[in-house]
This record gives sequence, C-alpha cells and structure tokens, in this order.
Amino acid sequence: MTDRAQITIKKLDAARRQLRAAMRLLFREEDPVAVHTLAFAAYEIIHVISKKRDPKRRDLIFDALTVRDEFRAEFNMAIKKHASFFKHAKTDWDASIEFAPILSVLFLMGSTAGIRPMRELPSIEETAFVFWFFLHEPRWLTASFRKRFEDLVPIKDQIEMRTVPKPEFLNAFILAMKNSRHAPS
Repeated sequence: MTDRAQITIKKLDAARRQLRAAMRLLFREEDPVAVHTLAFAAYEIIHVISKKRDPKRRDLIFDALTVRDEFRAEFNMAIKKHASFFKHAKTDWDASIEFAPILSVLFLMGSTAGIRPMRELPSIEETAFVFWFFLHEPRWLTASFRKRFEDLVPIKDQIEMRTVPKPEFLNAFILAMKNSRHAPS
C-alpha cells in the first residue's frame, strides 16, 4: 500500500481492529498504556453502536444499572479518566497519573459483551481473550456462567490451559482451534 492509498473503514470495523490489536498486545504483555487506549477506544464505539442497533440491549459499562443515575456522570468521568489522560495534554501537559492495567480488562470484556448481541462473529482474539479471562478470573463469573464454561471446557483441560504462559496463550489457542476443526468427529 502506498502512502496515498485510501481505505474505507466502518466505525464497527475500526473498533474491532482496535480491540483485536489491544488483545494481541495484552497477550504479548506489551505496553499497558497502548492496551488501555485501544481497549477504551474500541469500547466507546461498540457501546454506541450496540445501543443504536438494540436500544433494549443489556447494559454495558457506561450505562450499568448498578450505578445510580445521579452518580452516572461522575462514574463515567472516573472510568474515562485514564484513557483521557493517555490521549490528551492540552490542560495537563506536565501531569502524571496512577494506573492499574487491570482496568483495561473491564473495557475488553465490555467490548466483547457489546459485540455479542449485535450477532457479529467473534474474532479469534476475542474468543481467546474470553477463554483466557474465564480461565484466570473465574471468581468474577456468576455460578451459572462458570457452570456453562465448565460444561464447554472440562476441568482437566482448564487446568492444562492455565499453565500456558500468557504470551503463548493466543498462539496456542489459535493452533488448538485449527486442530479441532480438522479433528475427526
């Protein structure tokens, strides 16, 4: 592609590209600021599009039912704080911020939750991330969701999958998916 070439990108495609890139960086344990910035950008777009496509969709992060309406603006400002800091410098060009990279997981999960009701096929990165998350953070899941995951992935396989180092997980997952498609039924 030359510098003058142009491509047409739809908003949802841009968000999905940002989401996949954030997930690849996360698995490779690369820069957590880049992961968060991409994850947040993807989430913002997916949040809006999912609400436009289905106004009755389940709540995501910005419109979570667990937050009282009178505190929603304050809540959203607080969860947007890091992404805003990473993207802008007009009024705080010499500032610093404390950042917990686990916050990025919130936006990665929120993005995948927003994509699902749109009936979009998940990317391999999105599927791998959800599996990795379920394997490593089962305490965050409801009992019914843990049961569904255990029905899908036997405990012995979960134990084995947990031993795969994070930087190797995506490639191992992709390989396992390819092998399962070609495995005899």
